[in-house]
Amino acid sequence: MLEAMRHAWLLVGLALFGCQSPQSSTVNVMAASSLREVMADLTCAYQREHPNQRIVVRHEGSHILRAQAKAGADFDLFVSANQQQSDALFQAGLTTKAQPIALNSLVWVVKKRSPAELSSFWHLDQAEGLIVAVPTCPIGQYTLEVLAKARHVRGDSFVHALKARVVSREANTKMVLAKLQMSNADAAIVYKSDAMAAEMDWSALPPQVDVQVTLFAALHTKARQPAKRWLHWLRSEKALPIWQKRGFEKP
Repeated sequence: MLEAMRHAWLLVGLALFGCQSPQSSTVNVMAASSLREVMADLTCAYQREHPNQRIVVRHEGSHILRAQAKAGADFDLFVSANQQQSDALFQAGLTTKAQPIALNSLVWVVKKRSPAELSSFWHLDQAEGLIVAVPTCPIGQYTLEVLAKARHVRGDSFVHALKARVVSREANTKMVLAKLQMSNADAAIVYKSDAMAAEMDWSALPPQVDVQVTLFAALHTKARQPAKRWLHWLRSEKALPIWQKRGFEKP
């Protein structure tokens, strides 16, 4: 009788154990600061489908995250605003080859109370003050590409006049927008996704100077299946409407 009861309790214990939710695993993500809003949306959507999967995202400028990763910071997935940052980690043997994950674009924004008549990108050389990003970060590098194209269209004089209007250079696009709001400057060049997140009116760059902004994702060489599944989902058709709602497009 006693042995039968022990056997019965053992079966109950096994049944209860089998019904327990598996222990959640964590995927650590390093992502460009321009991805803060969309990554929050994507994470929520994914975790609704996979409630036992924990996603932890750390945001910073891509160039800063690259330095942290090379210094030994823990991550499973690295998402950068350009290929250069991801390639540096691949060449260091820290990640697999990066894959395009989304497209963004550069836009120009103007304060509504701007005293200057800035109805065109070609009027930015008349701005009271222009805020851009430092040339060492991805958006700063994209901005330099824009200026190089503008030089071919309007010549050195326009580019020199535009550079003369720059009153501050910030570490990432969110800091550019924050500085624009706090300073006497009246215009800035930022990512479309960040202008949308800040609910600011924005204008596309002229086709002659527009540049393609491609975001890249790379897995750590020791990344496990949860991180691989997360990246696969981020690049899926299911995730695409979430990207598009925040101003991104499919690469």
